[in-house]
Amino acid sequence: MRLAYQAGVLKAMEEEGLFFYHADGTSGGTINLAMLFSGLSPVEMCDRWRKLKIKEFVSYMKMDNYLKPARMVAFGDADGIIHKVFPHLGINISNINHAEGMPGTFNVCNYTDKINETITNDRLTMDYLVAGISLPVFMPPVPIRNKIYTDSVWIKDANLTEAVRRGAEEIWLVWAIGNISQYKNGAFNQYVHMIEMSANGGLSLEFDYINELNKRIINGDSPYGQTKPVELHVIKPEYPLPLDPDLYFNKINTATLIDLGYADAKQYLKNISPVPFSPSVTKMKDQGIVVCLRRTMQGVLTSSFKGNLLICLSLTVQNLGQFISGNGKGLQIAAHIQGSEAGIISSAYYTHAEVIKVKGKKNIKFCCRFTSDKGNYFLISEISIYGKWHSLYKGIFRKMKVRFYKGNDEKGLFLEESTFSPDPKQSGDFITGIHILNESSVWGKLKSKQKFIAFLSN
Repeated sequence: MRLAYQAGVLKAMEEEGLFFYHADGTSGGTINLAMLFSGLSPVEMCDRWRKLKIKEFVSYMKMDNYLKPARMVAFGDADGIIHKVFPHLGINISNINHAEGMPGTFNVCNYTDKINETITNDRLTMDYLVAGISLPVFMPPVPIRNKIYTDSVWIKDANLTEAVRRGAEEIWLVWAIGNISQYKNGAFNQYVHMIEMSANGGLSLEFDYINELNKRIINGDSPYGQTKPVELHVIKPEYPLPLDPDLYFNKINTATLIDLGYADAKQYLKNISPVPFSPSVTKMKDQGIVVCLRRTMQGVLTSSFKGNLLICLSLTVQNLGQFISGNGKGLQIAAHIQGSEAGIISSAYYTHAEVIKVKGKKNIKFCCRFTSDKGNYFLISEISIYGKWHSLYKGIFRKMKVRFYKGNDEKGLFLEESTFSPDPKQSGDFITGIHILNESSVWGKLKSKQKFIAFLSN
Protein backbone atom coordinates (compact mmCIF):
# COMPACT_ATOMS: atom_id res chain seq x y z
CA MET A 1 0.00 0.00 0.00
CA ARG A 2 2.92 2.38 0.68
CA LEU A 3 4.53 2.41 -2.74
CA ALA A 4 3.22 5.82 -3.73
CA TYR A 5 6.90 6.57 -3.01
CA GLN A 6 7.82 5.07 -6.38
CA ALA A 7 5.39 7.34 -8.23
CA GLY A 8 7.25 10.35 -6.84
CA VAL A 9 10.52 8.85 -8.09
CA LEU A 10 9.08 8.34 -11.58
CA LYS A 11 7.87 11.95 -11.69
CA ALA A 12 11.39 13.21 -10.94
CA MET A 13 12.87 10.85 -13.56
CA GLU A 14 10.47 12.12 -16.21
CA GLU A 15 11.34 15.75 -15.41
CA GLU A 16 15.00 14.86 -15.86
CA GLY A 17 14.24 13.52 -19.35
CA LEU A 18 15.22 9.93 -18.61
CA PHE A 19 13.76 7.16 -20.77
CA PHE A 20 14.11 3.40 -20.63
CA TYR A 21 13.99 0.35 -22.86
CA HIS A 22 12.51 -2.07 -20.31
CA ALA A 23 10.67 -1.88 -16.99
CA ASP A 24 10.23 -4.62 -14.38
CA GLY A 25 8.23 -4.83 -11.16
CA THR A 26 7.84 -7.18 -8.21
CA SER A 27 5.42 -7.19 -5.27
CA GLY A 28 4.01 -3.67 -4.67
CA GLY A 29 6.17 -2.40 -7.52
CA THR A 30 3.86 -4.21 -9.95
CA ILE A 31 1.09 -1.74 -9.03
CA ASN A 32 3.10 1.25 -10.26
CA LEU A 33 4.28 -0.72 -13.29
CA ALA A 34 0.65 -1.57 -14.11
CA MET A 35 -0.34 2.11 -13.82
CA LEU A 36 2.51 3.13 -16.12
CA PHE A 37 1.62 0.50 -18.73
CA SER A 38 -2.05 1.39 -18.48
CA GLY A 39 -1.10 4.71 -20.04
CA LEU A 40 -0.82 7.02 -17.01
CA SER A 41 1.90 9.64 -16.87
CA PRO A 42 3.91 9.93 -13.63
CA VAL A 43 2.02 13.16 -12.82
CA GLU A 44 -1.29 11.32 -13.20
CA MET A 45 0.04 8.42 -11.13
CA CYS A 46 0.90 10.79 -8.28
CA ASP A 47 -2.52 12.43 -8.47
CA ARG A 48 -4.35 9.08 -8.27
CA TRP A 49 -2.19 7.88 -5.37
CA ARG A 50 -2.90 11.09 -3.45
CA LYS A 51 -6.66 10.66 -3.83
CA LEU A 52 -6.75 6.93 -3.10
CA LYS A 53 -8.79 5.77 -0.09
CA ILE A 54 -6.22 3.50 1.53
CA LYS A 55 -8.77 1.51 3.53
CA GLU A 56 -10.17 0.14 0.27
CA PHE A 57 -7.09 -2.10 0.12
CA VAL A 58 -8.57 -4.19 2.93
CA SER A 59 -11.37 -6.59 2.09
CA TYR A 60 -12.57 -9.26 4.52
CA MET A 61 -13.29 -12.87 3.73
CA LYS A 62 -16.38 -14.82 4.80
CA MET A 63 -16.99 -15.01 8.55
CA ASP A 64 -16.36 -18.75 8.86
CA ASN A 65 -12.77 -18.14 7.74
CA TYR A 66 -12.11 -16.29 11.01
CA LEU A 67 -13.96 -18.78 13.22
CA LYS A 68 -11.32 -21.44 12.54
CA PRO A 69 -7.96 -19.70 13.12
CA ALA A 70 -5.94 -22.89 12.72
CA ARG A 71 -7.37 -23.36 9.20
CA MET A 72 -7.70 -19.68 8.22
CA VAL A 73 -6.74 -19.11 4.58
CA ALA A 74 -5.76 -15.45 5.04
CA PHE A 75 -6.78 -12.28 6.87
CA GLY A 76 -8.38 -10.79 3.77
CA ASP A 77 -9.09 -11.24 0.08
CA ALA A 78 -8.48 -9.26 -3.12
CA ASP A 79 -12.03 -7.97 -3.72
CA GLY A 80 -11.29 -4.44 -2.53
CA ILE A 81 -8.14 -4.26 -4.63
CA ILE A 82 -9.78 -5.58 -7.80
CA HIS A 83 -13.02 -3.61 -7.62
CA LYS A 84 -11.92 -0.36 -5.92
CA VAL A 85 -8.15 0.18 -5.74
CA PHE A 86 -7.14 -0.90 -9.26
CA PRO A 87 -9.96 1.05 -10.98
CA HIS A 88 -9.14 4.18 -8.97
CA LEU A 89 -5.46 3.88 -9.86
CA GLY A 90 -6.38 3.61 -13.54
CA ILE A 91 -5.11 0.06 -13.98
CA ASN A 92 -6.50 -1.49 -17.17
CA ILE A 93 -5.41 -4.98 -18.20
CA SER A 94 -6.30 -4.48 -21.87
CA ASN A 95 -4.20 -1.31 -22.03
CA ILE A 96 -1.31 -3.13 -20.38
CA ASN A 97 -1.53 -5.99 -22.88
CA HIS A 98 -1.46 -3.61 -25.85
CA ALA A 99 1.08 -1.11 -24.51
CA GLU A 100 3.85 -0.20 -26.95
CA GLY A 101 7.19 1.57 -26.70
CA MET A 102 9.02 -0.69 -24.26
CA PRO A 103 8.39 -4.17 -22.83
CA GLY A 104 7.30 -4.59 -19.24
CA THR A 105 7.72 -7.66 -17.03
CA PHE A 106 5.79 -8.59 -13.88
CA ASN A 107 7.19 -11.11 -11.39
CA VAL A 108 5.10 -13.71 -9.57
CA CYS A 109 6.00 -16.65 -7.38
CA ASN A 110 4.96 -20.04 -8.72
CA TYR A 111 4.45 -21.60 -5.30
CA THR A 112 3.78 -25.04 -6.77
CA ASP A 113 7.24 -25.22 -8.35
CA LYS A 114 8.91 -22.75 -5.92
CA ILE A 115 10.23 -20.55 -8.71
CA ASN A 116 9.93 -16.95 -9.87
CA GLU A 117 8.02 -16.50 -13.12
CA THR A 118 8.34 -13.40 -15.27
CA ILE A 119 5.12 -12.42 -17.07
CA THR A 120 5.46 -10.02 -20.00
CA ASN A 121 2.93 -7.21 -20.20
CA ASP A 122 1.20 -8.73 -23.26
CA ARG A 123 0.46 -11.92 -21.25
CA LEU A 124 -0.58 -10.25 -18.00
CA THR A 125 -4.00 -11.16 -16.56
CA MET A 126 -5.83 -9.90 -13.50
CA ASP A 127 -5.03 -13.19 -11.75
CA TYR A 128 -1.29 -12.72 -12.28
CA LEU A 129 -1.47 -9.09 -11.16
CA VAL A 130 -3.31 -10.02 -7.95
CA ALA A 131 -0.98 -12.97 -7.31
CA GLY A 132 1.98 -10.60 -7.54
CA ILE A 133 0.85 -8.76 -4.39
CA SER A 134 -0.64 -11.72 -2.48
CA LEU A 135 1.56 -12.03 0.59
CA PRO A 136 0.99 -15.22 2.63
CA VAL A 137 -1.13 -14.70 5.77
CA PHE A 138 -2.58 -11.41 4.47
CA MET A 139 -4.06 -12.59 1.15
CA PRO A 140 -4.83 -16.07 -0.21
CA PRO A 141 -2.78 -17.59 -3.04
CA VAL A 142 -4.18 -17.40 -6.56
CA PRO A 143 -4.81 -20.59 -8.58
CA ILE A 144 -3.78 -20.26 -12.24
CA ARG A 145 -3.79 -23.21 -14.63
CA ASN A 146 -3.61 -25.90 -11.93
CA LYS A 147 -0.80 -24.14 -10.06
CA ILE A 148 -0.73 -21.75 -7.12
CA TYR A 149 0.82 -18.27 -7.27
CA THR A 150 1.78 -15.68 -4.63
CA ASP A 151 3.89 -12.54 -4.17
CA SER A 152 7.47 -13.12 -5.36
CA VAL A 153 9.13 -10.89 -2.74
CA TRP A 154 10.33 -13.98 -0.86
CA ILE A 155 12.32 -15.17 -3.89
CA LYS A 156 13.19 -12.10 -5.92
CA ASP A 157 12.09 -8.56 -5.16
CA ALA A 158 14.04 -7.02 -8.04
CA ASN A 159 14.61 -9.05 -11.18
CA LEU A 160 17.83 -7.47 -12.42
CA THR A 161 18.68 -10.70 -14.23
CA GLU A 162 15.70 -10.19 -16.56
CA ALA A 163 17.04 -6.76 -17.54
CA VAL A 164 20.55 -8.15 -18.09
CA ARG A 165 19.26 -10.95 -20.30
CA ARG A 166 17.58 -8.29 -22.44
CA GLY A 167 20.96 -6.64 -22.98
CA ALA A 168 20.73 -3.84 -20.38
CA GLU A 169 23.97 -1.94 -19.83
CA GLU A 170 22.46 0.46 -17.27
CA ILE A 171 19.97 -0.47 -14.55
CA TRP A 172 17.99 1.93 -12.36
CA LEU A 173 16.69 0.29 -9.18
CA VAL A 174 13.98 1.95 -7.07
CA TRP A 175 14.33 0.17 -3.72
CA ALA A 176 11.62 0.60 -1.08
CA ILE A 177 12.28 -2.45 1.15
CA GLY A 178 13.94 -1.68 4.48
CA ASN A 179 17.54 -2.64 5.18
CA ILE A 180 18.58 -1.72 8.72
CA SER A 181 20.60 -3.29 11.55
CA GLN A 182 17.88 -2.74 14.15
CA TYR A 183 15.88 -5.87 15.07
CA LYS A 184 12.40 -4.97 16.29
CA ASN A 185 10.05 -6.75 18.66
CA GLY A 186 6.53 -7.87 17.77
CA ALA A 187 5.09 -10.45 15.37
CA PHE A 188 4.30 -7.99 12.57
CA ASN A 189 7.73 -6.33 12.71
CA GLN A 190 9.39 -9.72 12.54
CA TYR A 191 7.21 -10.78 9.61
CA VAL A 192 8.53 -7.65 7.88
CA HIS A 193 12.07 -8.63 8.88
CA MET A 194 11.57 -11.94 7.07
CA ILE A 195 10.56 -10.05 3.94
CA GLU A 196 13.57 -7.78 4.31
CA MET A 197 15.94 -10.73 4.71
CA SER A 198 14.51 -12.53 1.69
CA ALA A 199 14.36 -9.44 -0.52
CA ASN A 200 17.82 -8.13 0.31
CA GLY A 201 19.30 -11.63 0.27
CA GLY A 202 17.83 -12.30 -3.18
CA LEU A 203 19.12 -8.95 -4.41
CA SER A 204 22.62 -9.83 -3.19
CA LEU A 205 22.52 -13.00 -5.30
CA GLU A 206 21.52 -10.89 -8.31
CA PHE A 207 24.49 -8.63 -7.59
CA ASP A 208 26.87 -11.60 -7.39
CA TYR A 209 25.65 -12.87 -10.75
CA ILE A 210 26.06 -9.48 -12.45
CA ASN A 211 29.53 -8.97 -10.95
CA GLU A 212 30.61 -12.30 -12.48
CA LEU A 213 28.93 -11.34 -15.76
CA ASN A 214 30.80 -8.01 -15.81
CA LYS A 215 34.10 -9.88 -15.49
CA ARG A 216 33.13 -11.96 -18.52
CA ILE A 217 32.15 -8.85 -20.49
CA ILE A 218 35.52 -7.21 -19.73
CA ASN A 219 37.25 -10.38 -21.01
CA GLY A 220 35.28 -10.26 -24.27
CA ASP A 221 32.74 -12.97 -23.35
CA SER A 222 29.35 -11.22 -23.48
CA PRO A 223 26.51 -13.80 -23.58
CA TYR A 224 23.72 -11.18 -23.76
CA GLY A 225 25.34 -8.68 -26.12
CA GLN A 226 26.54 -5.98 -23.72
CA THR A 227 29.45 -3.94 -25.12
CA LYS A 228 30.51 -2.69 -21.69
CA PRO A 229 30.04 -3.74 -18.03
CA VAL A 230 26.56 -3.22 -16.60
CA GLU A 231 26.13 -0.10 -14.42
CA LEU A 232 23.76 0.32 -11.47
CA HIS A 233 21.88 3.34 -10.09
CA VAL A 234 19.86 3.04 -6.87
CA ILE A 235 17.21 5.43 -5.56
CA LYS A 236 16.05 4.64 -2.02
CA PRO A 237 14.93 6.40 1.15
CA GLU A 238 17.51 7.38 3.77
CA TYR A 239 15.41 5.67 6.45
CA PRO A 240 12.96 2.77 6.01
CA LEU A 241 9.52 3.83 4.84
CA PRO A 242 6.73 3.57 7.41
CA LEU A 243 4.89 0.26 7.20
CA ASP A 244 1.42 -0.37 5.76
CA PRO A 245 -0.42 -0.14 9.12
CA ASP A 246 1.05 3.34 9.62
CA LEU A 247 -0.42 4.35 6.28
CA TYR A 248 -3.71 2.58 6.97
CA PHE A 249 -4.16 4.41 10.30
CA ASN A 250 -3.16 7.80 8.80
CA LYS A 251 0.13 8.18 10.65
CA ILE A 252 1.55 8.95 7.24
CA ASN A 253 -0.25 9.52 3.93
CA THR A 254 0.37 8.86 0.25
CA ALA A 255 1.06 12.55 -0.46
CA THR A 256 3.99 12.43 1.97
CA LEU A 257 5.32 9.23 0.40
CA ILE A 258 5.19 10.85 -3.05
CA ASP A 259 7.05 13.90 -1.69
CA LEU A 260 9.72 11.63 -0.17
CA GLY A 261 10.22 9.67 -3.39
CA TYR A 262 10.38 12.83 -5.47
CA ALA A 263 12.90 14.49 -3.14
CA ASP A 264 15.12 11.37 -2.94
CA ALA A 265 15.15 11.02 -6.72
CA LYS A 266 15.90 14.72 -7.25
CA GLN A 267 18.81 14.45 -4.83
CA TYR A 268 20.27 11.46 -6.68
CA LEU A 269 19.69 13.01 -10.09
CA LYS A 270 21.57 16.12 -8.98
CA ASN A 271 24.85 14.17 -9.07
CA ILE A 272 24.26 10.96 -10.99
CA SER A 273 26.97 8.43 -10.20
CA PRO A 274 26.81 4.62 -10.66
CA VAL A 275 27.09 2.53 -7.50
CA PRO A 276 28.71 -0.90 -7.06
CA PHE A 277 26.72 -4.12 -7.19
CA SER A 278 27.09 -4.51 -3.43
CA PRO A 279 24.62 -5.26 -0.59
CA SER A 280 25.63 -1.95 1.01
CA VAL A 281 23.80 0.10 -1.66
CA THR A 282 20.37 -0.62 -0.11
CA LYS A 283 21.55 -0.02 3.47
CA MET A 284 19.45 2.50 5.43
CA LYS A 285 19.87 4.27 8.75
CA ASP A 286 18.35 2.83 11.93
CA GLN A 287 15.33 4.74 13.22
CA GLY A 288 14.85 4.32 16.94
CA ILE A 289 11.68 6.00 18.22
CA VAL A 290 10.14 7.99 15.34
CA VAL A 291 7.94 11.07 15.70
CA CYS A 292 5.86 12.26 12.76
CA LEU A 293 3.14 14.84 12.22
CA ARG A 294 1.59 16.78 9.35
CA ARG A 295 0.38 20.32 9.03
CA THR A 296 -1.02 22.40 6.18
CA MET A 297 -0.18 26.11 6.25
CA GLN A 298 -2.21 28.65 4.26
CA GLY A 299 -1.13 31.98 2.85
CA VAL A 300 -1.18 34.26 -0.18
CA LEU A 301 1.59 34.91 -2.69
CA THR A 302 0.56 37.73 -5.01
CA SER A 303 3.69 38.03 -7.16
CA SER A 304 3.43 34.70 -9.00
CA PHE A 305 0.37 32.77 -7.80
CA LYS A 306 -3.14 34.12 -7.52
CA GLY A 307 -5.28 33.19 -4.56
CA ASN A 308 -4.39 30.97 -1.64
CA LEU A 309 -1.25 28.90 -1.56
CA LEU A 310 -1.05 25.82 0.64
CA ILE A 311 2.24 24.46 1.96
CA CYS A 312 1.63 20.91 3.17
CA LEU A 313 4.35 19.82 5.58
CA SER A 314 5.17 16.40 6.94
CA LEU A 315 7.67 16.63 9.79
CA THR A 316 9.57 13.55 10.93
CA VAL A 317 12.10 12.99 13.69
CA GLN A 318 14.13 9.83 13.22
CA ASN A 319 15.43 8.65 16.62
CA LEU A 320 13.85 10.94 19.18
CA GLY A 321 16.62 10.44 21.76
CA GLN A 322 19.34 11.60 19.38
CA PHE A 323 17.16 14.49 18.20
CA ILE A 324 16.81 15.85 21.75
CA SER A 325 20.42 15.19 22.81
CA GLY A 326 21.64 16.70 19.53
CA ASN A 327 19.65 19.89 20.20
CA GLY A 328 17.30 19.45 17.26
CA LYS A 329 19.54 17.82 14.68
CA GLY A 330 17.98 15.11 12.54
CA LEU A 331 14.75 16.89 11.62
CA GLN A 332 13.26 15.88 8.27
CA ILE A 333 10.53 17.69 6.36
CA ALA A 334 8.78 16.46 3.24
CA ALA A 335 6.47 18.99 1.61
CA HIS A 336 4.40 19.95 -1.37
CA ILE A 337 3.09 23.29 -2.55
CA GLN A 338 -0.50 23.48 -3.73
CA GLY A 339 -1.95 26.47 -5.53
CA SER A 340 -5.63 27.29 -5.79
CA GLU A 341 -5.31 27.63 -9.58
CA ALA A 342 -6.17 24.27 -11.19
CA GLY A 343 -5.08 22.45 -8.04
CA ILE A 344 -1.42 22.63 -9.05
CA ILE A 345 0.69 20.42 -6.82
CA SER A 346 4.49 20.48 -6.75
CA SER A 347 6.59 18.38 -4.40
CA ALA A 348 9.51 20.12 -2.70
CA TYR A 349 13.09 18.97 -3.15
CA TYR A 350 16.57 19.73 -1.78
CA THR A 351 14.78 20.23 1.53
CA HIS A 352 16.61 21.27 4.69
CA ALA A 353 15.18 21.72 8.18
CA GLU A 354 16.65 22.60 11.56
CA VAL A 355 15.60 23.85 14.97
CA ILE A 356 16.86 27.37 15.67
CA LYS A 357 16.47 29.89 18.51
CA VAL A 358 14.95 33.31 17.90
CA LYS A 359 14.79 35.72 20.87
CA GLY A 360 15.14 32.81 23.28
CA LYS A 361 12.37 30.75 21.67
CA LYS A 362 12.68 27.79 19.33
CA ASN A 363 11.59 27.98 15.72
CA ILE A 364 11.85 25.53 12.87
CA LYS A 365 13.76 26.82 9.87
CA PHE A 366 12.87 25.14 6.61
CA CYS A 367 14.02 25.73 3.04
CA CYS A 368 13.39 23.93 -0.24
CA ARG A 369 13.03 24.20 -3.99
CA PHE A 370 9.91 23.53 -6.00
CA THR A 371 8.97 23.72 -9.65
CA SER A 372 5.79 24.96 -11.31
CA ASP A 373 4.79 25.67 -14.88
CA LYS A 374 6.14 29.19 -14.29
CA GLY A 375 9.65 28.06 -13.41
CA ASN A 376 11.81 27.16 -10.42
CA TYR A 377 11.27 28.65 -6.98
CA PHE A 378 13.08 28.67 -3.66
CA LEU A 379 11.58 29.35 -0.27
CA ILE A 380 12.98 29.94 3.19
CA SER A 381 10.60 29.79 6.13
CA GLU A 382 10.62 30.07 9.88
CA ILE A 383 7.85 28.28 11.73
CA SER A 384 7.05 29.67 15.17
CA ILE A 385 5.95 27.24 17.85
CA TYR A 386 3.32 27.50 20.57
CA GLY A 387 4.30 27.15 24.21
CA LYS A 388 4.10 23.76 25.88
CA TRP A 389 0.54 23.93 27.19
CA HIS A 390 -0.90 25.59 24.11
CA SER A 391 0.69 22.80 22.06
CA LEU A 392 -1.41 20.20 23.82
CA TYR A 393 -4.67 21.52 22.40
CA LYS A 394 -3.88 24.14 19.73
CA GLY A 395 -1.03 22.40 18.00
CA ILE A 396 2.70 23.00 17.70
CA PHE A 397 2.75 25.24 14.61
CA ARG A 398 1.53 28.80 15.11
CA LYS A 399 2.57 30.76 12.05
CA MET A 400 5.16 30.54 9.30
CA LYS A 401 7.00 33.45 7.72
CA VAL A 402 8.04 32.58 4.17
CA ARG A 403 10.40 34.35 1.79
CA PHE A 404 9.95 33.40 -1.86
CA TYR A 405 12.60 33.65 -4.58
CA LYS A 406 12.48 32.99 -8.31
CA GLY A 407 15.38 30.66 -9.04
CA ASN A 408 17.24 27.83 -7.31
CA ASP A 409 18.39 29.60 -4.12
CA GLU A 410 18.25 32.86 -2.19
CA LYS A 411 20.60 34.45 -4.74
CA GLY A 412 17.69 34.42 -7.16
CA LEU A 413 15.13 37.17 -7.69
CA PHE A 414 13.38 37.99 -4.40
CA LEU A 415 9.61 37.97 -4.91
CA GLU A 416 8.01 38.69 -1.56
CA GLU A 417 7.62 37.70 2.06
CA SER A 418 4.34 36.28 3.28
CA THR A 419 2.95 34.95 6.56
CA PHE A 420 1.20 31.57 6.54
CA SER A 421 -1.13 30.25 9.24
CA PRO A 422 -2.52 26.78 9.96
CA ASP A 423 -5.23 25.93 7.43
CA PRO A 424 -8.52 25.65 9.39
CA LYS A 425 -9.82 23.10 6.86
CA GLN A 426 -7.07 20.61 7.70
CA SER A 427 -6.73 18.46 10.80
CA GLY A 428 -4.55 19.98 13.52
CA ASP A 429 -1.24 18.78 14.85
CA PHE A 430 -2.24 18.81 18.52
CA ILE A 431 -1.04 15.98 20.70
CA THR A 432 -3.42 13.40 19.25
CA GLY A 433 -2.08 14.22 15.78
CA ILE A 434 1.53 13.52 16.73
CA HIS A 435 2.29 9.91 15.84
CA ILE A 436 4.95 7.75 17.46
CA LEU A 437 6.36 4.83 15.48
CA ASN A 438 8.47 1.91 16.76
CA GLU A 439 7.00 2.19 20.26
CA SER A 440 4.38 -0.42 21.16
CA SER A 441 3.07 0.68 24.57
CA VAL A 442 0.47 3.42 25.00
CA TRP A 443 2.38 4.87 27.96
CA GLY A 444 5.63 4.87 25.98
CA LYS A 445 3.98 6.71 23.08
CA LEU A 446 2.52 9.32 25.45
CA LYS A 447 5.91 9.89 27.11
CA SER A 448 7.57 10.29 23.70
CA LYS A 449 4.97 12.84 22.62
CA GLN A 450 5.50 14.81 25.82
CA LYS A 451 9.30 14.76 25.37
CA PHE A 452 8.96 15.98 21.81
CA ILE A 453 6.56 18.82 22.69
CA ALA A 454 8.59 19.81 25.73
CA PHE A 455 11.80 20.02 23.70
CA LEU A 456 10.28 22.25 21.00
CA SER A 457 8.28 24.40 23.42
CA ASN A 458 10.99 25.14 26.02
